[in-house]
Amino acid sequence: PATMTPEELVDAARWGEIELVQAMVEQGLVERIVMAADERGNGMLHMATANGHLQVCQLLLHVHPGLVNQKNKEGNT
Repeated sequence: PATMTPEELVDAARWGEIELVQAMVEQGLVERIVMAADERGNGMLHMATANGHLQVCQLLLHVHPGLVNQKNKEGNT
């Protein structure tokens, strides 16, 4: 996970790859989780939520509750 691009990290959340997201947390990559975004500014929580990946959402919010206020380029949380 440490060498993945921000887009790849967002894709991991988009597809519900809980093991990959968990590995990021275990490796202390919380800052990368917070900063990861696609070209529209959608972060990992945006994509996990949009695609119904509850476990990924719960994990992301557990490690960084502030993600709930993260806005994309359109201003959506």
